[in-house]
Amino acid sequence: MEIISIHPYKPHICQGATKLIIGTIPPCRFCTNGIEKLHNKDVDFYYGSDKNCFWCLMSKITNQELQRENSKEEIEKRKALLDSLKVGIMDVVK
Repeated sequence: MEIISIHPYKPHICQGATKLIIGTIPPCRFCTNGIEKLHNKDVDFYYGSDKNCFWCLMSKITNQELQRENSKEEIEKRKALLDSLKVGIMDVVK
């Protein structure tokens, strides 16, 4: 049986963005294949894996407090941080 994973996120590119972060595809558990579930400390957004250090680094270099918890509030904090920096984010694999 073939399992098809569907990428979960649309590009997040604010108006006036001057930079673009382009990735490939999130870990399988983030995709909508219904097999794996997100971990407690995953954030359901780009680079949100509990093993990925992207948001830890962004938090440190911008002095913005970001938590590793799966909540809408943490997703919105990440989007707001990207927007304030005029940074867009997207993946190249659908």
